[in-house]
Amino acid sequence: MLIERRLSPIEDLPYLWSNILQGDRNFGIIDENRFAYVNLAQRLHYQFFNGNLDLFQKRNDLNLALDRFVQVLASLAYESLDYFSKDFLRKNYPDLSQFSKVINQGEYFSCYNDQWYFVVLAKIVFSKFGYNLPASVYWFLLSSLEGTLLCDISSNNNKDNTMQRVFESTHRALVESEIYVKVIQICALNYGFMLILENGKLSIIRINHFSHISMPDIDINDVVRKYLFSLMCEYTFYPFTPHFQY
Repeated sequence: MLIERRLSPIEDLPYLWSNILQGDRNFGIIDENRFAYVNLAQRLHYQFFNGNLDLFQKRNDLNLALDRFVQVLASLAYESLDYFSKDFLRKNYPDLSQFSKVINQGEYFSCYNDQWYFVVLAKIVFSKFGYNLPASVYWFLLSSLEGTLLCDISSNNNKDNTMQRVFESTHRALVESEIYVKVIQICALNYGFMLILENGKLSIIRINHFSHISMPDIDINDVVRKYLFSLMCEYTFYPFTPHFQY
């Protein structure tokens, strides 16, 4: 649990966060969010680089370990900030039109009907959030197509540590988030299926009889910001969490 909203100077962050703040056209984040996202990055940097966690407020017996804890977590937090600053670059997002083209050609549709649902869902989510969600979220939704549609989640074809780290972090942050429960799942239900996230795997359950469900009245930008912060924290803590078995 993190406390106190103090911020590190932006100069202490990986350099791309400054580009985001300045409105660099290589990023597609809307103006309303780019200031907030940089603020979240500054906040996360401050908290992990200063050990500003309530764990050490509530457990005085752990204070002797604070310096070592900060030394480890500061490095991991910087990796997280560096990764997601790059993840917001337009060039790192999947070309959803290309996925649709392959699906529509029918080459995979007859054998892999479920693939169509994942592509449709990714396109719907992108239509609502665009570049305001990290690219990894869309790659995550398309991850079941890996190999079948020549889709790489990372720059490597092998399940390297970076790919697994971002995949599991995205999953953990998503599974109980408002963005999943109140937006993504409702989008899926309105297309006649449910998205199941379980033990590091994505699957769908088709629904034969369904009616349109209205989206709840929520602040979309606030929901996205909460998710982003959780995601960056999950990526930071990844080395300390149990991993999914593939």
